[in-house]
Amino acid sequence: MFETLEPPQQVVDLRWSLVLYISYGFVGLALFIVGLWSHGLSQPLRLAVSLAIFILAVTWLITTLKTRRPLTNRQFSVRIVIFVLLIVANNAIQP
Repeated sequence: MFETLEPPQQVVDLRWSLVLYISYGFVGLALFIVGLWSHGLSQPLRLAVSLAIFILAVTWLITTLKTRRPLTNRQFSVRIVIFVLLIVANNAIQP
């Protein structure tokens, strides 16, 4: 009925968001296991960041599967940036 001046929001295919969450879940779990194996419990902050990556990926995966609503490009890019910043933070922690 009424037209807005905003352009229509483009959505990301559901498969791409699922691939993103599953891959980052594996990355977070791998970082946690490798960090625990190589350093033990001597670096709890690094373990906490890698566990946060895993938990965040699993949480967003479950939420996406339950709602079945596709993400907009903006939401998708913000989530990618969050994951990349967490991985950079994990690597920036000095051993």
